[in-house]
Amino acid sequence: MGPVILCVGMNEKKAFRIGMLCAGLGIAVKDVPPKRQGMRISVLCGADPDTGKDLPGRVPGEMLVMAGFSDRLTDAFLAALRSADCAVPLKAVMTPYNREWSCERLYRELAMEALSFGRAHPEKRDDRVDQPGRR
Repeated sequence: MGPVILCVGMNEKKAFRIGMLCAGLGIAVKDVPPKRQGMRISVLCGADPDTGKDLPGRVPGEMLVMAGFSDRLTDAFLAALRSADCAVPLKAVMTPYNREWSCERLYRELAMEALSFGRAHPEKRDDRVDQPGRR
């Protein structure tokens, strides 16, 4: 499996911008619509076989999930994301521990972690690309 990033809960404009950044870095991008947000992260990333059967879920905000990234690629992607002023509050790397989780569960865990570190809830932040007056 090559490097892949899951875009969960993204609007089209932001997903397109992330896709353009990833194209320059050789990263495959997969949009995860609500009808598939209940599926395991490993299946969505292509690490495990896809049965072709959707499993709906509901992720209330934006999240990126990276899989198959080297440390260097992770650093390059995050730097490109910052340079493009394309903030995504919740980001994760697929691990042996979270690969069996659904997008819903991973989102909940990341949101709780963000709150425990004193960061605002991801949906309360004012750094979304799709807001008027933002690039």
